[in-house]
Amino acid sequence: MTLNDSDIEELRKDIDIIDRQLISNIIKRQEIAKEIINFKVKNNIEIEDKDREAEILIHINKFTSHKSYISLAHEVYKLLFKNSKKLNE
Repeated sequence: MTLNDSDIEELRKDIDIIDRQLISNIIKRQEIAKEIINFKVKNNIEIEDKDREAEILIHINKFTSHKSYISLAHEVYKLLFKNSKKLNE
């Protein structure tokens, strides 16, 4: 398939839409994570849950149809985990 400038612009618009959705979902995820952290702090529960993190990464393996993107997805989620833990600081 040969792309032209118009095709590239349309693809970039698609990426812009996806980027807005990603940011919106990251914000929603972090807000929920903050609620969980607040609950854990109030109830003296360890914030870090390595079992839950591992469970999420296993789910990612199942949801990621392009196996070449699993490593990227894991990196993104590990960054999300790390930043979620900082929400109580």
